[in-house]
Amino acid sequence: DELEKLLRQYPDFPSVEIEARVALNMFAALFLRQPFHPQLPRWEERLTTLMDTSSNVNIRFMSGYYLMFYNTLIGNLDKADWVFGVLHRSIRSTNPAELVTSKLLQAYYFWVKGSREESLKAVAAGLEAAGASGIYIWNFRLSSIGAYTSLASGNSAAASQYLEKMALF
Repeated sequence: DELEKLLRQYPDFPSVEIEARVALNMFAALFLRQPFHPQLPRWEERLTTLMDTSSNVNIRFMSGYYLMFYNTLIGNLDKADWVFGVLHRSIRSTNPAELVTSKLLQAYYFWVKGSREESLKAVAAGLEAAGASGIYIWNFRLSSIGAYTSLASGNSAAASQYLEKMALF
């Protein structure tokens, strides 16, 4: 409510970067805490536009993460496909953090789409990139995707290995 008051008083943001950060955080807060809030679709639309036009890779990845997660949960797979396409075109960096994050997003996307083999390839690549770089922030999530993708494929031995990796974190 306070932000809405401020936005009525000051409708223009000082920069696109600040607008993108506000949109990302408002969308994430509403999606995670109040998924039926009447303003959620407005923030989703705003975030979608900003994600597509932002030159900030961190904003793109985090926006894509939440937008893809949200749209797959509500069954809007066309929108999730679009978000994945935008993110996939954004991956040009050899930055280890971006690489690990992109593999997480790929693993999740391919799992949702039922492409188990592609999902497991992305999980393996993400865990390998994390091990090589020392960036382990997404290892638990990557391993969890590996576990349920393996279970869905009928490979309980591989699922157990992923669960063991999860226990390390």
